[in-house]
Amino acid sequence: MVATGDYEGVIAIYDIRSAGNKPVIDSRDCKDKHIDVVWEVQWVSKGTQDNLVSISSDGRIVEWTMKKKLESSDLMQLKRQTNYS
Repeated sequence: MVATGDYEGVIAIYDIRSAGNKPVIDSRDCKDKHIDVVWEVQWVSKGTQDNLVSISSDGRIVEWTMKKKLESSDLMQLKRQTNYS
C-alpha cells in the first residue's frame, strides 16, 4: 500500500499490486479532509492496525483510519503567530 497527499487536500491509498491506477480508498468525500496542500503522509502502527498521519498547510495534523472509508481525527492544529516588534 502506498499513501499520497495532493494539492487539493486529498489523501489517497493505492495498492501497488493491483493493475489499475485508481486508489483503493481516498478522502475526496470525507467531510473533514484537508482544505489545502498535503505536505507529508506517514504510516504509523497502532497495535495490529496501520494508520496514516498527514500534515497540511491548512495547519492540521490528522490521523486517518481505514475502515469502510477513511475516517479522520485531528491530532493537532498549528496556528501562525504574528511577531510584533
